[in-house]
Amino acid sequence: MEYTYSQFEGDAQREPVKSPRKWKVFSKKFGKNTADGTDRRDATTNREYDEQSRDSAAREERKVVTSEEKEISLLNDKGNEFFVRGEFNGALRMYSEALKLLKNPVVITAESRSGMMDTAMRRFHTARLLVNIGAVHIRRECYEDAMSSLELSIRSSKLIPEKSVHYYRSLEVLSDALENLGLVYYKEKDLVISLAMYNDALDARRACLDLLEQKWKSRLIKSKDEVRKINEEKFACKMELASTVQQIALLEERQGNIGKAIERCEEAVALRKEVSPEVDESSLTLLNALGRLYSHRSVGWYKEALNNFEKVYEVKSELHDGEDHIDVVPSINNIAYVHGE
Repeated sequence: MEYTYSQFEGDAQREPVKSPRKWKVFSKKFGKNTADGTDRRDATTNREYDEQSRDSAAREERKVVTSEEKEISLLNDKGNEFFVRGEFNGALRMYSEALKLLKNPVVITAESRSGMMDTAMRRFHTARLLVNIGAVHIRRECYEDAMSSLELSIRSSKLIPEKSVHYYRSLEVLSDALENLGLVYYKEKDLVISLAMYNDALDARRACLDLLEQKWKSRLIKSKDEVRKINEEKFACKMELASTVQQIALLEERQGNIGKAIERCEEAVALRKEVSPEVDESSLTLLNALGRLYSHRSVGWYKEALNNFEKVYEVKSELHDGEDHIDVVPSINNIAYVHGE
């Protein structure tokens, strides 16, 4: 699995690192594990990564799980556990062991031709592990090593052909690698290349969503379970898309492109509203960012800014039973600032 810190600056003071995502093996016996909620991008979005629901075609084609694949999955999961605990040496050791298995496959006779993962799946798992390794290096502030791992991940993802049943997942891994690479460039103070990486990631995420729509439109018969999975997958894709757009908005703002930042921020808000009318912490962060942009002196949309800040104030006051809580104070300050203008 993976995790997400959603900000370069602002309320959370966190960063958008994509890290260890737990994958599932293709089997009724081994494939029913779920993500533990601590996962996703640096370590955050609580999104379950269920490979079976992500690609029914792949599941239907592969009826067996090789010992190789099972072992790689176990090593990846152990690496994730180390990562969550902040034990990065242990995480790196597990991911590296899994990579060694991918480079030196063990042949197991089974129902399929070779009993081994096919080339596209091997490349997908390689790309995912390299994203995880890159995330470890980012956490350890070893940025050159992180760049090397992430660039290798990008190459591996791009080697998966469009006709492959694994192409959809390769685009998702590609998106994660590009965003983490964008974060590395951000930390290296190269905002121009950082923004370019995030824009490339956005293109890949849009392609993911398009493929998802095409895949399910082509399936004429849909059971209730399939419909549920479709909706869950669309939700996850659009939330990922919104998060990427939000990061781009922040980078545009950092470079002084306030108009473009507003456009991206409004797009992120709209995407989140499409899939979830509920206002959570990420939504509040977005509303604060949009309020800040609206109240920028070069824009001067103070009424719109006030609406956003007041919404954040209302939600936070309700969450904390009044305005005396420290988390409510920034909202009060923002409202006061707008009135002062």
